Amino acid sequence: MEIRHIRYFLALAEELHFGRAAARAHIEQSPLSRSITQLEEELGVPLFIRSRQGGTSLTPAGEALRDQAREILTAIERARRTVAQIGGEPTVLRVGLAEGMAQPRLSELFQRWRETSTDVQLRITELPSFQQHEALLIERIDLGLSFGVAQEEGLTIEPLWSDPIVAAVSTEHPLSQAETLTLADAAACPLIFCHARFKPGPRAQIEPLLQARGITPILAEPVDSLAGFIVKVGAGCGVGFLDANHARTLQRPDVAMVPVVDPDARLTIFAATKAARHDDLRASMARFVALGRSVAEVHTDAV
Repeated sequence: MEIRHIRYFLALAEELHFGRAAARAHIEQSPLSRSITQLEEELGVPLFIRSRQGGTSLTPAGEALRDQAREILTAIERARRTVAQIGGEPTVLRVGLAEGMAQPRLSELFQRWRETSTDVQLRITELPSFQQHEALLIERIDLGLSFGVAQEEGLTIEPLWSDPIVAAVSTEHPLSQAETLTLADAAACPLIFCHARFKPGPRAQIEPLLQARGITPILAEPVDSLAGFIVKVGAGCGVGFLDANHARTLQRPDVAMVPVVDPDARLTIFAATKAARHDDLRASMARFVALGRSVAEVHTDAV
């Protein structure tokens, strides 16, 4: 059994789809399938139940191996860190940043950390929200920043800050001329969300707000990225919601950012850590979260 077999197995155990797991592991689907078959032959038991559409589900043996595989990869990550520190490398806090997050406040947080925490270096890795859960559990990253992860089992999730929601509207649409909008105003148009798998947090936060107000939205075709989101809004394919802090980075001549008037209409950034982490970096993680909250306190809600 090789380490790559374990990594490929975990990718498939998390994605439960050969195509997505191959993309995540940065290999073609055929070598991924061969590696899984080799692993099953070596262990003498099936680990997955295959479907014709490329989807899979874990067998009881696969579920047991998933937990053990996480422990193996965690031990490898810890060994790497220990050896690096013995070799004289500085202590590093590895932060996973969800795709498309470009808030000015994040830049300020990272800069403040470098200025005030010279004993622990910051290493920032862009990592999709749906991959942060596994990366945190095997300690490939120490802390994840996102609007929310798809799975929270085994994690500690803490809010860092929240910002008012604004509606992104094509400047060709009459709503773009409004000074403010309600959620119902915006939801009268097709709503553009990023696909729940790629960016689960914003949609998971906004949909309960709409439901609580009795709003049944018309959903446009979901997109896979923030770039796709803003392009489709500019093209008039629908209206989108995002946080006011983020909206400042997406100013375009074809898109208007209109404030939403609703005291509960806010989007929250969360910091996720592994609940079972009790090593020397735990204090650094807590310090990072506290610093993030202090950075947020000095800003206003103005768009």
